[in-house]
Amino acid sequence: MVTNNNRLDYIDTAKALAIFFVVMGHVLSGCKSDCMESWDEMIVWRLIYSFHMPLFMFVSGFVCFNPDKKYYVRDLIKRLVSYLIPFFTIALFLGILREKLNFDQLWYFRSLALFVLFLYIGMKAIDKCNTINPIVRVLLVVLVFSVELFLVYFLCQRLPVFDSIIDSSHINLCVFFVGGYIIRCFWRAINKFFINDYTLVFSLITIILLYNILPISTIVKQFAVILFIFNLSALMPLRTNLVLQNLGKNTQSVYILHFFILFNAPFVGGVFCHYNSMAMIWQAIPQLIWSVPVTIITIMLCLRLSTIIKCSPLLSLLILGDTKIIQTKIKVK
Repeated sequence: MVTNNNRLDYIDTAKALAIFFVVMGHVLSGCKSDCMESWDEMIVWRLIYSFHMPLFMFVSGFVCFNPDKKYYVRDLIKRLVSYLIPFFTIALFLGILREKLNFDQLWYFRSLALFVLFLYIGMKAIDKCNTINPIVRVLLVVLVFSVELFLVYFLCQRLPVFDSIIDSSHINLCVFFVGGYIIRCFWRAINKFFINDYTLVFSLITIILLYNILPISTIVKQFAVILFIFNLSALMPLRTNLVLQNLGKNTQSVYILHFFILFNAPFVGGVFCHYNSMAMIWQAIPQLIWSVPVTIITIMLCLRLSTIIKCSPLLSLLILGDTKIIQTKIKVK
């Protein structure tokens, strides 16, 4: 039975599942062969890409700001530094290797930094209104956040140079980021409805219906998957699953490092082409047989490699965004 309480000890499991699907999607995205017109011909890839980044962004919004904690500018700067330093470091490194500078590799960090900044501004703008209803407060924060993003999107459409910096193509993911933030703000009141056995079954049935029968909004499908993943996470107690706990606490390291490991992954898309004329289940089996073990091995290598990198505080900052070295320097001074 799914546990109904206010604790968030299973959020690391949700984070672990999110990064697992992200890596798995990238494993399959490297398998496209000449016999395929698009990646959509791989059924597992198509399924994962229908929800994996919305799930990742929802979890990011959920854990971003604790409504019971007060945040200061230094907390914001620490968060932004942890995203943007690896973003630029990896971009420069790959630019040297490929002889072409490209900031698309870790686009998630750029978008997340923007969302975190705008959400923080929205929270601070409403902070002084201590007497308003909590629901109204959250809605006002979301309103300020939405206005900021609308202005940015407007500028991106008018100024191509600005768009190259902000990357407006991923602004639509703000729906899931702010959705995670809203759910977290009201978690005490809604957790018993959000996480329980009935919701688990309902979300699973909804996913089956929405993905196979009913032509309905993509966002609704993605939120149904998110609801299912959260319920599934609550069924996996972290006390008995140290692997998921460790992975959930190191999602940023895995997200950064898995790109380098997958650079030399073999292309096996030609094998999948032989199954394209078969039923969906027979298409999915060989894709799963390949992608699941490769994903697990990739994640394990990322965790090992991150342990080595963390031995050097400077490398840990530049590659993984670990700000401990900066905090230590500040405390010493």
